[in-house]
Amino acid sequence: MQNLRDKLLKAGLVSDEQAKRSQAEPARAPRRPPDRPREERPANRGHGARPPPREARPSGPSHRPDEAGPRIPKLPPMPGSREYQRLESRKQLEIDRTLLELARTNEIPATPGPHTFYFVTRKGRLRRLEITPEQAGQLERGELAIVERREPSAVEHALVPPEVAVKMRALAEKSVRFLNTPGEAVGFLSDADLEAKKEADAALGPEEADGPGEGEPAHQQSDEPAPPDDGAPPA
Repeated sequence: MQNLRDKLLKAGLVSDEQAKRSQAEPARAPRRPPDRPREERPANRGHGARPPPREARPSGPSHRPDEAGPRIPKLPPMPGSREYQRLESRKQLEIDRTLLELARTNEIPATPGPHTFYFVTRKGRLRRLEITPEQAGQLERGELAIVERREPSAVEHALVPPEVAVKMRALAEKSVRFLNTPGEAVGFLSDADLEAKKEADAALGPEEADGPGEGEPAHQQSDEPAPPDDGAPPA
């Protein structure tokens, strides 16, 4: 520092007074520019850092909104196909379960009596109920009805209220064998038709267990003696 002042004095760049003043003042440290706030850096930045995870995207083929076409509704199975037959079989099983449940839960026990009440089964054969005149009158007035109760082992018949018979007929028309309500009359025969039916059944022999079959419903009540126990009405 001393050599620098001497050189400046010799060169005439500073005066003696300026040299003495600079010698009296303490040396000042070089001024540093103000510290700038450090920019925040991501914690993962640096060697080997992983990029931030991307948002999860749904799996499967991606479609742009403008590329998505109209959805084609699934067509029902063609009649006669295996799928069609499977669906129809499932529907029929459900209907059969509903019919059996309605007949079981709403059955009114038949009261044994001297009155023979005839009706016709699904297969067109005569059946009889040995009941009291009171229950026979209820059937004639539409206060009772006769419906099928198709158990797994055999087809039986039951007395039920008329409103239950209407529900069953809506599911399967031939499940109702006798019903006498306005607009829902099922199962009547005239006296002449009843006698002809008895002769026809006698020629066919004993009635077999009922199963799915055809036959128009018919009915006629009678006070005649009951036919033999084999189910065949008298000729």
